[in-house]
Amino acid sequence: MSGKKFYEEINTLKGMAIVCVLFCHAIILYPINLLENDVWREIFKFFGSVPMPLFFLISGYCFSYKGNYGEFIGKKFLRLMLPYVVFGLVDVIPRQVLSAFVNRPSSIGESLKSMLLYGGQYWFLYTLFAVFAIYPFIYLFQKNSIVRMIIVEAVLLAVTLIETDVTVLCLNSVMQYLFFFNTGVMLKLCNIDIFAVDKIKPIPRAIVIVVLIVLWGCLSLFVPYTTVTRTVMGIIGSLSFFLLTKFRVTNWTFSRLGDYSLQLYLLNGFLLVISRTIICSITQIPIIIVAFNMLITLVCSYLFIKYFCKRVKFIRVLMGM
Repeated sequence: MSGKKFYEEINTLKGMAIVCVLFCHAIILYPINLLENDVWREIFKFFGSVPMPLFFLISGYCFSYKGNYGEFIGKKFLRLMLPYVVFGLVDVIPRQVLSAFVNRPSSIGESLKSMLLYGGQYWFLYTLFAVFAIYPFIYLFQKNSIVRMIIVEAVLLAVTLIETDVTVLCLNSVMQYLFFFNTGVMLKLCNIDIFAVDKIKPIPRAIVIVVLIVLWGCLSLFVPYTTVTRTVMGIIGSLSFFLLTKFRVTNWTFSRLGDYSLQLYLLNGFLLVISRTIICSITQIPIIIVAFNMLITLVCSYLFIKYFCKRVKFIRVLMGM
Protein backbone atom coordinates (compact mmCIF):
# COMPACT_ATOMS: atom_id res chain seq x y z
CA MET A 1 0.00 0.00 0.00
CA SER A 2 1.23 3.46 -0.77
CA GLY A 3 1.70 5.89 2.10
CA LYS A 4 -1.00 8.21 0.80
CA LYS A 5 -3.59 5.46 0.41
CA PHE A 6 -2.89 4.10 3.88
CA TYR A 7 -3.08 7.55 5.46
CA GLU A 8 -6.36 8.56 3.88
CA GLU A 9 -8.21 5.38 4.72
CA ILE A 10 -6.93 5.21 8.28
CA ASN A 11 -8.06 8.81 8.75
CA THR A 12 -11.47 8.01 7.28
CA LEU A 13 -11.95 5.19 9.77
CA LYS A 14 -10.81 7.36 12.67
CA GLY A 15 -13.17 10.09 11.48
CA MET A 16 -16.15 7.73 11.41
CA ALA A 17 -15.23 6.36 14.83
CA ILE A 18 -14.87 9.78 16.49
CA VAL A 19 -18.18 10.96 15.01
CA CYS A 20 -19.83 7.92 16.63
CA VAL A 21 -18.17 8.82 19.95
CA LEU A 22 -19.32 12.44 19.79
CA PHE A 23 -22.81 11.34 18.76
CA CYS A 24 -23.07 8.98 21.74
CA HIS A 25 -21.85 11.74 24.05
CA ALA A 26 -24.49 14.06 22.56
CA ILE A 27 -27.14 11.67 23.90
CA ILE A 28 -26.77 13.25 27.30
CA LEU A 29 -27.38 11.91 30.79
CA TYR A 30 -27.47 15.35 32.43
CA PRO A 31 -29.36 17.60 33.05
CA ILE A 32 -31.84 15.42 31.11
CA ASN A 33 -31.24 11.67 30.93
CA LEU A 34 -32.03 10.78 27.32
CA LEU A 35 -31.14 7.14 27.95
CA GLU A 36 -34.38 6.79 29.90
CA ASN A 37 -36.03 6.97 26.48
CA ASP A 38 -36.13 3.48 24.90
CA VAL A 39 -35.46 4.72 21.37
CA TRP A 40 -32.43 6.80 22.31
CA ARG A 41 -31.10 4.02 24.50
CA GLU A 42 -31.14 1.62 21.55
CA ILE A 43 -29.57 4.22 19.25
CA PHE A 44 -26.83 4.77 21.83
CA LYS A 45 -26.19 1.03 22.14
CA PHE A 46 -26.06 0.61 18.35
CA PHE A 47 -23.58 3.42 17.60
CA GLY A 48 -21.64 2.96 20.83
CA SER A 49 -20.70 -0.64 20.09
CA VAL A 50 -18.20 0.04 17.31
CA PRO A 51 -15.93 3.12 17.83
CA MET A 52 -13.74 1.74 20.62
CA PRO A 53 -13.14 -1.68 18.99
CA LEU A 54 -12.41 0.14 15.72
CA PHE A 55 -9.97 2.59 17.33
CA PHE A 56 -8.04 -0.28 18.94
CA LEU A 57 -8.03 -2.31 15.72
CA ILE A 58 -6.66 0.69 13.82
CA SER A 59 -4.05 1.30 16.53
CA GLY A 60 -2.97 -2.32 16.27
CA TYR A 61 -2.72 -2.14 12.49
CA CYS A 62 -0.53 0.96 12.80
CA PHE A 63 1.57 -0.57 15.61
CA SER A 64 5.32 -0.54 15.05
CA TYR A 65 7.96 -1.73 17.51
CA LYS A 66 11.67 -1.75 16.68
CA GLY A 67 13.01 -3.21 19.93
CA ASN A 68 13.85 -0.10 21.97
CA TYR A 69 11.21 -0.24 24.70
CA GLY A 70 12.28 2.95 26.47
CA GLU A 71 12.11 5.05 23.30
CA PHE A 72 8.83 3.40 22.29
CA ILE A 73 7.05 4.00 25.58
CA GLY A 74 8.44 7.54 25.82
CA LYS A 75 6.86 8.48 22.50
CA LYS A 76 3.55 6.91 23.53
CA PHE A 77 3.64 8.83 26.80
CA LEU A 78 4.04 12.15 24.99
CA ARG A 79 1.34 11.25 22.49
CA LEU A 80 -1.23 9.84 24.93
CA MET A 81 -0.45 10.42 28.60
CA LEU A 82 0.68 14.03 28.37
CA PRO A 83 -2.73 15.09 26.96
CA TYR A 84 -4.35 12.72 29.47
CA VAL A 85 -2.66 14.43 32.42
CA VAL A 86 -3.09 17.99 31.11
CA PHE A 87 -6.77 17.71 30.20
CA GLY A 88 -7.51 15.50 33.18
CA LEU A 89 -6.13 18.16 35.53
CA VAL A 90 -8.07 20.89 33.73
CA ASP A 91 -11.20 18.77 34.22
CA VAL A 92 -10.62 18.41 37.98
CA ILE A 93 -11.49 21.96 39.05
CA PRO A 94 -14.91 22.31 37.32
CA ARG A 95 -16.04 19.03 38.87
CA GLN A 96 -15.81 20.62 42.29
CA VAL A 97 -16.25 24.34 41.65
CA LEU A 98 -18.97 24.08 38.95
CA SER A 99 -20.64 20.93 40.23
CA ALA A 100 -24.11 22.15 39.21
CA PHE A 101 -23.11 22.03 35.53
CA VAL A 102 -21.34 18.67 35.35
CA ASN A 103 -22.69 15.16 35.14
CA ARG A 104 -20.40 13.58 37.72
CA PRO A 105 -19.30 16.18 40.30
CA SER A 106 -16.48 15.16 42.60
CA SER A 107 -13.91 16.63 44.96
CA ILE A 108 -10.40 17.37 43.75
CA GLY A 109 -9.09 14.43 45.76
CA GLU A 110 -11.62 12.02 44.26
CA SER A 111 -10.88 13.29 40.75
CA LEU A 112 -7.12 12.86 41.18
CA LYS A 113 -7.61 9.34 42.56
CA SER A 114 -9.81 8.51 39.58
CA MET A 115 -7.15 9.84 37.19
CA LEU A 116 -4.38 7.85 38.83
CA LEU A 117 -6.11 4.52 39.33
CA TYR A 118 -9.24 4.34 37.17
CA GLY A 119 -8.65 6.29 33.95
CA GLY A 120 -10.56 9.40 34.97
CA GLN A 121 -12.68 11.10 32.33
CA TYR A 122 -10.25 10.14 29.55
CA TRP A 123 -10.20 6.42 30.21
CA PHE A 124 -9.65 5.64 26.53
CA LEU A 125 -6.18 7.25 26.54
CA TYR A 126 -5.31 5.54 29.82
CA THR A 127 -6.38 2.17 28.40
CA LEU A 128 -4.61 2.64 25.07
CA PHE A 129 -1.38 3.59 26.82
CA ALA A 130 -1.67 0.50 29.05
CA VAL A 131 -2.13 -1.66 25.94
CA PHE A 132 0.94 -0.09 24.32
CA ALA A 133 2.92 -0.62 27.53
CA ILE A 134 2.29 -4.37 27.68
CA TYR A 135 1.92 -5.23 24.00
CA PRO A 136 5.61 -5.26 22.90
CA PHE A 137 6.11 -8.39 25.03
CA ILE A 138 3.16 -10.11 23.35
CA TYR A 139 4.42 -8.92 19.98
CA LEU A 140 7.92 -10.35 20.44
CA PHE A 141 6.43 -13.66 21.54
CA GLN A 142 4.22 -14.16 18.49
CA LYS A 143 5.65 -12.20 15.57
CA ASN A 144 7.68 -14.99 13.95
CA SER A 145 5.23 -17.84 14.45
CA ILE A 146 1.80 -18.35 12.90
CA VAL A 147 1.00 -20.96 15.56
CA ARG A 148 1.80 -18.54 18.39
CA MET A 149 -0.23 -15.80 16.67
CA ILE A 150 -3.26 -18.07 16.57
CA ILE A 151 -2.79 -19.10 20.21
CA VAL A 152 -2.44 -15.50 21.38
CA GLU A 153 -5.48 -14.40 19.35
CA ALA A 154 -7.58 -17.23 20.81
CA VAL A 155 -6.47 -16.45 24.37
CA LEU A 156 -7.17 -12.73 23.97
CA LEU A 157 -10.60 -13.48 22.48
CA ALA A 158 -11.39 -15.65 25.49
CA VAL A 159 -10.20 -12.87 27.81
CA THR A 160 -12.40 -10.36 25.97
CA LEU A 161 -15.47 -12.53 26.53
CA ILE A 162 -14.93 -12.74 30.29
CA GLU A 163 -17.48 -10.76 32.29
CA THR A 164 -15.38 -8.57 34.58
CA ASP A 165 -15.71 -5.42 36.62
CA VAL A 166 -12.06 -4.89 37.59
CA THR A 167 -11.88 -1.13 37.07
CA VAL A 168 -8.57 -0.44 38.78
CA LEU A 169 -5.90 0.54 36.20
CA CYS A 170 -8.67 0.13 33.59
CA LEU A 171 -8.01 -3.62 33.56
CA ASN A 172 -11.55 -4.36 32.40
CA SER A 173 -11.08 -2.08 29.37
CA VAL A 174 -7.63 -3.51 28.62
CA MET A 175 -9.10 -7.02 28.71
CA GLN A 176 -12.00 -5.93 26.52
CA TYR A 177 -10.01 -4.23 23.74
CA LEU A 178 -6.64 -5.99 23.65
CA PHE A 179 -8.16 -8.60 21.33
CA PHE A 180 -9.06 -5.93 18.76
CA PHE A 181 -5.60 -4.37 19.01
CA ASN A 182 -3.95 -7.76 18.48
CA THR A 183 -6.25 -8.47 15.53
CA GLY A 184 -4.97 -5.31 13.85
CA VAL A 185 -1.37 -6.33 14.50
CA MET A 186 -1.98 -9.83 13.11
CA LEU A 187 -3.47 -8.45 9.92
CA LYS A 188 -0.38 -6.28 9.49
CA LEU A 189 2.04 -9.13 10.26
CA CYS A 190 0.27 -11.37 7.75
CA ASN A 191 0.50 -8.63 5.08
CA ILE A 192 -3.27 -8.57 4.67
CA ASP A 193 -4.45 -5.44 2.86
CA ILE A 194 -7.49 -4.56 4.93
CA PHE A 195 -8.33 -1.76 2.50
CA ALA A 196 -8.53 -3.98 -0.58
CA VAL A 197 -12.32 -3.74 -0.60
CA ASP A 198 -12.07 -1.60 -3.75
CA LYS A 199 -11.74 -4.93 -5.56
CA ILE A 200 -15.42 -5.48 -4.77
CA LYS A 201 -17.69 -3.59 -7.15
CA PRO A 202 -19.78 -0.79 -5.58
CA ILE A 203 -23.21 -2.46 -5.84
CA PRO A 204 -22.21 -5.83 -4.28
CA ARG A 205 -20.25 -3.90 -1.66
CA ALA A 206 -23.31 -1.79 -0.83
CA ILE A 207 -25.43 -4.95 -0.50
CA VAL A 208 -22.91 -6.49 1.91
CA ILE A 209 -22.86 -3.27 3.94
CA VAL A 210 -26.67 -3.25 4.21
CA VAL A 211 -26.70 -6.90 5.31
CA LEU A 212 -24.02 -6.25 7.93
CA ILE A 213 -25.80 -3.17 9.28
CA VAL A 214 -29.11 -5.07 9.50
CA LEU A 215 -27.36 -7.89 11.38
CA TRP A 216 -25.64 -5.32 13.61
CA GLY A 217 -29.00 -3.69 14.33
CA CYS A 218 -30.75 -7.01 15.03
CA LEU A 219 -28.07 -7.93 17.57
CA SER A 220 -28.50 -4.55 19.22
CA LEU A 221 -32.31 -4.77 19.37
CA PHE A 222 -33.08 -8.42 20.00
CA VAL A 223 -30.08 -10.04 21.72
CA PRO A 224 -29.16 -9.45 25.38
CA TYR A 225 -26.23 -7.03 25.61
CA THR A 226 -23.58 -9.39 26.98
CA THR A 227 -19.82 -9.29 26.38
CA VAL A 228 -20.27 -11.80 23.55
CA THR A 229 -22.93 -9.64 21.86
CA ARG A 230 -20.85 -6.49 22.34
CA THR A 231 -17.77 -8.15 20.84
CA VAL A 232 -19.66 -9.49 17.82
CA MET A 233 -21.28 -6.09 17.26
CA GLY A 234 -17.84 -4.48 17.43
CA ILE A 235 -16.52 -6.86 14.77
CA ILE A 236 -19.52 -6.44 12.46
CA GLY A 237 -19.57 -2.66 12.88
CA SER A 238 -15.85 -2.37 12.21
CA LEU A 239 -16.18 -4.48 9.06
CA SER A 240 -19.05 -2.26 7.89
CA PHE A 241 -16.89 0.83 8.36
CA PHE A 242 -14.01 -0.74 6.44
CA LEU A 243 -16.32 -1.41 3.50
CA LEU A 244 -17.56 2.18 3.64
CA THR A 245 -14.07 3.68 3.29
CA LYS A 246 -14.05 3.10 -0.46
CA PHE A 247 -16.99 5.36 -1.19
CA ARG A 248 -15.78 8.81 -2.23
CA VAL A 249 -18.39 10.67 -0.18
CA THR A 250 -17.29 8.78 2.95
CA ASN A 251 -13.64 9.72 2.47
CA TRP A 252 -14.48 13.34 1.73
CA THR A 253 -16.70 13.62 4.80
CA PHE A 254 -14.65 11.82 7.45
CA SER A 255 -10.95 11.91 6.52
CA ARG A 256 -10.53 15.51 7.69
CA LEU A 257 -12.08 14.69 11.04
CA GLY A 258 -9.90 11.61 11.46
CA ASP A 259 -6.78 13.74 11.36
CA TYR A 260 -7.92 15.40 14.61
CA SER A 261 -9.73 12.50 16.28
CA LEU A 262 -7.64 12.66 19.46
CA GLN A 263 -8.07 16.41 19.80
CA LEU A 264 -11.82 16.21 19.15
CA TYR A 265 -12.03 13.64 21.94
CA LEU A 266 -10.06 15.86 24.33
CA LEU A 267 -12.24 18.94 23.79
CA ASN A 268 -15.60 17.20 23.57
CA GLY A 269 -16.47 17.15 27.27
CA PHE A 270 -15.78 20.84 27.83
CA LEU A 271 -17.86 21.99 24.87
CA LEU A 272 -20.61 19.53 25.72
CA VAL A 273 -21.11 21.19 29.11
CA ILE A 274 -21.72 24.49 27.32
CA SER A 275 -23.94 23.12 24.54
CA ARG A 276 -26.18 20.98 26.76
CA THR A 277 -26.59 23.81 29.30
CA ILE A 278 -27.72 26.16 26.54
CA ILE A 279 -30.02 23.80 24.68
CA CYS A 280 -31.64 22.25 27.75
CA SER A 281 -32.57 25.72 28.97
CA ILE A 282 -34.44 26.25 25.68
CA THR A 283 -36.05 22.90 24.89
CA GLN A 284 -36.42 19.33 26.16
CA ILE A 285 -37.04 17.75 22.75
CA PRO A 286 -34.45 14.92 22.50
CA ILE A 287 -33.70 15.13 18.77
CA ILE A 288 -33.05 18.88 18.98
CA ILE A 289 -30.84 18.40 22.04
CA VAL A 290 -28.74 15.73 20.33
CA ALA A 291 -28.48 17.66 17.05
CA PHE A 292 -27.47 20.88 18.81
CA ASN A 293 -24.86 19.08 20.92
CA MET A 294 -23.39 17.45 17.83
CA LEU A 295 -23.31 20.71 15.90
CA ILE A 296 -21.60 22.68 18.66
CA THR A 297 -19.12 20.06 19.84
CA LEU A 298 -18.08 18.86 16.39
CA VAL A 299 -17.97 22.09 14.40
CA CYS A 300 -16.55 24.34 17.13
CA SER A 301 -13.93 21.77 18.15
CA TYR A 302 -12.82 21.19 14.56
CA LEU A 303 -12.48 24.89 13.77
CA PHE A 304 -10.69 25.62 17.04
CA ILE A 305 -8.23 22.78 16.49
CA LYS A 306 -7.54 23.53 12.83
CA TYR A 307 -7.22 27.30 12.99
CA PHE A 308 -5.77 27.80 16.47
CA CYS A 309 -4.37 24.72 18.20
CA LYS A 310 -2.58 23.42 15.12
CA ARG A 311 -0.73 26.71 14.67
CA VAL A 312 0.69 26.95 18.21
CA LYS A 313 3.53 24.48 18.85
CA PHE A 314 3.12 24.40 22.63
CA ILE A 315 -0.58 23.55 22.33
CA ARG A 316 0.14 20.95 19.64
CA VAL A 317 2.42 19.13 22.07
CA LEU A 318 -0.10 19.28 24.91
CA MET A 319 -2.81 17.91 22.63
CA GLY A 320 -0.76 15.04 21.22
CA MET A 321 -0.53 16.49 17.70
